[in-house]
Amino acid sequence: MAESEVKMAPVEGDKEGAPQGEEKLSKNEIKRRLKAEKQRKEKELKEAKKRNEAASKEKNGAGKASAEAAEEDLDPTQYLSNRIAMVNGLKDAGHNPYPHKFSVSMTVPEFVDEFAGKCDPGQHLEDIEVSIAGRLYLKRASGAKLIFYDLKSDGVKVQIMADARYGGEDFAEVHGRLRRGDIVGVRGFPGKSRKGELSIFPRETV
Repeated sequence: MAESEVKMAPVEGDKEGAPQGEEKLSKNEIKRRLKAEKQRKEKELKEAKKRNEAASKEKNGAGKASAEAAEEDLDPTQYLSNRIAMVNGLKDAGHNPYPHKFSVSMTVPEFVDEFAGKCDPGQHLEDIEVSIAGRLYLKRASGAKLIFYDLKSDGVKVQIMADARYGGEDFAEVHGRLRRGDIVGVRGFPGKSRKGELSIFPRETV
C-alpha cells in the first residue's frame, strides 16, 4: 500500500506570528489602556489617602474627648492641679492665659430678658453684636466643630453655642483649653438652637 500524504487544514484565525485567540492591539489602543490604568491607580491612591486622613482626624478627636471626659472624673484637688499645670504651661510657652480685660455690653440676666422673646427656634440675629461674661458650668461637644457650654452669671444661665463657622481660625485651640469652672468673656450674636434654647453664638471667646 502506497504511503499517502496527509495535509492538515489550517485552523481558522491561526496566522503566522499571531497566537490563536490573542487580540492584536494598535499602538494608540495600548497607550489608551495604559493611561486609563494609571488614572485608576492614582484615583485609588487619592481615595485611600482621604480615608486615612479622615480616620486619623476621628481618632484624634475621640482622644481629646476622652481626655476631657476623664478630667470630669477627677476629684476637685486633682482637677485644680491639672488646671494650674495648664496655666503654667501656657506661661512657659510665652502665652498669657489672661490676655486682657473683657468689656461686656450687658449682663447674662439682661441678655436673657432682651432676647428670649425675640428669637424663634433656629433663628440667628447675626446683625446684632453683644458681649457677656460668666463662669462655665458645663461643656459638651457635638463633633469637633460644634461645642456647647452653660454660662452662668448673677444666678442666670444661658447657653453658648460655639460653631466653628463663626469662631475664627483659632477655634480648635481656644475651645480645646476651656474647661468647667473657667471664667470667660464671649462676643457674638444672639439666637436660638433648633430646639428653642436661647444661646449666644460666639465670634470671639476669651
